[in-house]
Amino acid sequence: MLKARGIEPAPDRQQTPAWSTFLKAHWDSIFATDFTTVEVRTRNGLVTFYVLAVMHLKTRRVHIAGMTPSPNATSIRQVCRSLTDCEDGFLRNASHLIADRDNSFIPMRHFLNQNTKTEVILLPPKSPNLNAYVERWFRSLKTE
Repeated sequence: MLKARGIEPAPDRQQTPAWSTFLKAHWDSIFATDFTTVEVRTRNGLVTFYVLAVMHLKTRRVHIAGMTPSPNATSIRQVCRSLTDCEDGFLRNASHLIADRDNSFIPMRHFLNQNTKTEVILLPPKSPNLNAYVERWFRSLKTE
């Protein structure tokens, strides 16, 4: 019966759609976010700053959401309020936000789950290639 309807046997059938299928289905409203670091020369020497960038995957527009020497829950919540502002927030039309499992994103996930309809998609552990668009933009930023 399954074969007649074009459904593969259980061992050959995929349990979930492929990542590329998911991306194509929701392309207009998928955003991705990640942190990168930059070294800034100050009076006290080099200081590492963490830069939070958010990218709209369809248009490749990037918004620098915040830059801080130490990302904490308070600063992340403030960034989330700015990103989700109903008039000019960068994430106002987002249905999905791709983020890695960094502990710095925990306040962002809680804020988005409680205050918006944006679903946070967590990347599997140790999978740097699944956030390739943002990672490539960071690489270009650092080399140029």
